[in-house]
Amino acid sequence: MFLLPLDIYFEITAFIVCLLCFSSVKDKPLKWFVLYLLFIVIVELIGNSHRVKNSWLYILTIPIEYFFYSFIFYCYYSNQFFKKIARFLLILIPLAAIINIVVLHGIYGIDRNKIIAAILISGSSIMILLCCMYFIDLFKKDEEVHLIYHPVFWLSTGILFFNLGELPYNLFFNYIVEHRYDQNGKLFIAIHKILNYLLYTFVSIAMLCTRKRYRKT
Repeated sequence: MFLLPLDIYFEITAFIVCLLCFSSVKDKPLKWFVLYLLFIVIVELIGNSHRVKNSWLYILTIPIEYFFYSFIFYCYYSNQFFKKIARFLLILIPLAAIINIVVLHGIYGIDRNKIIAAILISGSSIMILLCCMYFIDLFKKDEEVHLIYHPVFWLSTGILFFNLGELPYNLFFNYIVEHRYDQNGKLFIAIHKILNYLLYTFVSIAMLCTRKRYRKT
């Protein structure tokens, strides 16, 4: 029925929505979502074509996703302590990714799926922390905040749900593999797709919020 997996259409839709809303965010950090989502769509299309080994593709690109979201949170935190944490992560994430790639390049016979699971556990934990800090920062604001019209609230909610949804599977990845509960990875793929629908729906909503009511950030 679909030429591409359904979740890629959600990503493409979010990219198109970002393009349509670009005039509303061109002077705000959210403008970088256009390039980011273009990158995500290209990566997914390459991965879907099976021209490269997906494990290496995601080892290279997953840290970029965590770096980008950390950058967005850094831009929107008001609390200076939270900003320092985000700034530290902006240094730590690429450094850890480089070390990881260099180490993996010199090791043969390594189970890259376990490495990816470890990366996802670390990254998801960081994203959950950043989201919680953003909510604390947001609710401590003196001025009244209309959450339904607040783009970064929607964005943070989507990121939080996505990472909370993936974290349990990755935490128990070794157990699942050892007991052959998900030999073909179908369970992980199903979970990931559903969470992708949710995440990119929230990204689209966040961008649509910028069109009328959201003017301060």
